Amino acid sequence: MVHPWSTAISHRDDEIPFIKNDYVYVAPKQNSATSTNAHPAGWVSAVSWSTGCSGVVPLTGIERTFSSDAWILHACIPYSTLRLQTGSLISDLNCFPSAQRARWVEKLPAREAKHLHPAEVESRRLDKYGVDQELRKQSATVQRKSSTGTKKGSTSSNSAAAAAGATAFVMRHGERMDFVFGVDWIHKCFDGEGNFTRLDLNMPKSVPKRRSGPGAYVRDPPLTYMGVFQAQTTGRAMKDHGITFSRVFTSPALRSIQTAAGVLEAFKDPPKLCIEPGLYEWLGWVREAHPDWLSTAELQAAGVSVDSEYQPCFSAHQLDFNEDVEGFYTRNGLVVRRIMQKHGHEGGNFLFVAHASSLDTCTRQLIGATPRSHIDMTRITQRVPYCAVVTCCPGPEQTWQLKNPPFPALTHGQNIKFNAIQTFITPESTYDRDMQDDLENLARHSARSKSSSLSVAPVKK
Repeated sequence: MVHPWSTAISHRDDEIPFIKNDYVYVAPKQNSATSTNAHPAGWVSAVSWSTGCSGVVPLTGIERTFSSDAWILHACIPYSTLRLQTGSLISDLNCFPSAQRARWVEKLPAREAKHLHPAEVESRRLDKYGVDQELRKQSATVQRKSSTGTKKGSTSSNSAAAAAGATAFVMRHGERMDFVFGVDWIHKCFDGEGNFTRLDLNMPKSVPKRRSGPGAYVRDPPLTYMGVFQAQTTGRAMKDHGITFSRVFTSPALRSIQTAAGVLEAFKDPPKLCIEPGLYEWLGWVREAHPDWLSTAELQAAGVSVDSEYQPCFSAHQLDFNEDVEGFYTRNGLVVRRIMQKHGHEGGNFLFVAHASSLDTCTRQLIGATPRSHIDMTRITQRVPYCAVVTCCPGPEQTWQLKNPPFPALTHGQNIKFNAIQTFITPESTYDRDMQDDLENLARHSARSKSSSLSVAPVKK
């Protein structure tokens, strides 16, 4: 990206935000045509290298890069503390483009307060790496207690919940709309008055009405019809194996809320959903465009049973959109520990429905492990499919253990979009070309699903 377009071109809900010196991948088919006549308004679909977001960019704002500048990560070598202290780290990184430097180096020098989310400017105290000091201190305290063992009479949240027999089930959401149909589904399915039309059987029959309009679905997409089925199937498996839940907590993302609701359809008199903003995915994936979540009233109007009296452990205004990966692990871990400390004495099973990375970030502190690096978190996230579940159970000596759930995993494949006329009537040459297009689209969507935690049109959310 070389030429800002925000001031020259009207804003589109599906456009990728301009980041100076960022790289975007444009499919060869679109990249081969450089004239605006080949693309309405000069917009092409692309994927941002630095954020992983997919959307559209104007041809007037980008330039083709030299092959030598198309970097591929073959290995990752961590920089030592000594190099950070001597300052040679920054000089050594000058050989990389600025967007790549920001992506590869997690711990940058202290960020200025003006770069924080407005709600955080006055209330947050950050250390030199930009992580809230109080959160880091609490995280370190719990990790020390977990690694050295809990003393008799200790009142730590980990030991209290473990002693009470509480078990945490952490689950990823189901299949999301934008990973199957791309961000264009919004423009195709909504008319000028905001009315939704179902154009594919894998699309939901209806979607919740949003106060901010259909454009909000770009950052907060719903589940596909198959995604709801995945959640319902997982819920029935839980019930068949005698699992019930006394409390259910969910990320404020619509896909997580719909997944939790689908799971609970299998149970009689299920608990209401507790919306917990602290369970949201890594905020590094949504720094440029913050999601606009549905309110409790909008969810209830859509038929979702939400506990309107629940007071979250981590409110939305506490979210730091400049958090690093360590801060993300700290936030998710802190939320789970606070919930266990408050309700763990009740025993039973707690269900946490969030994102692909959540299966690791929500349980890692409970078992006494340290946060993973950005690269390690990404690799873990790529291996977490839709509706995957992990359990964190009380172990010996008031510790926690990760275990597989007592029911099988859910595995499924993807199929090519079918059109009878194109398949049986269109001339063979055209049919072959259309089939090739479908195969390319399928491969692209499959890659996005496997890396949903890498990208917003990525992963794993």
